[in-house]
Amino acid sequence: MEAIAAAALNSCEQFNSQDLSCTVWACAVLQLMDTPLLDAISAPSMPKIYQADPQSLSNMAWADAPLAWFHEPLLAALSSAAMAKLNELILQDLTITLWAFAKLLVHDWPLIDSLSAKSLILSSDFAPQVISNMSWSMARLMIDNAPLLAALSSEALPKMDDF
Repeated sequence: MEAIAAAALNSCEQFNSQDLSCTVWACAVLQLMDTPLLDAISAPSMPKIYQADPQSLSNMAWADAPLAWFHEPLLAALSSAAMAKLNELILQDLTITLWAFAKLLVHDWPLIDSLSAKSLILSSDFAPQVISNMSWSMARLMIDNAPLLAALSSEALPKMDDF
């Protein structure tokens, strides 16, 4: 693992946004908390985040959470990029991003409000996993969004056997 981390550390400035996202994701899956590598990834990630596709954005946000890696400038850039691409985000991207910020206890209210509003529009597509993750995220961040809570409830009731 150390050899892979060292090779990535030496190459990360040349990575595109997807490479950066996948590397952070792999660290999270492998539970590799290599702070020098993650810090080195964050620097070149900042300008490239705005070029990232929605899935790469949500993957990078997701990867930060299990590692409990709180890199405030990177999270701020992820938030800004997610809001800029809000119309491109699918429900999975919205849910993953909200979950990641909740896991890290990041109360980024402009992002939370934007993700909540977009989620409300897509509420008829809520699957049990989405309902569960969004409900947990809302509780953890103490989000008081009555319309979204109502949508989660109304979508959950007929799907109770699927949980």
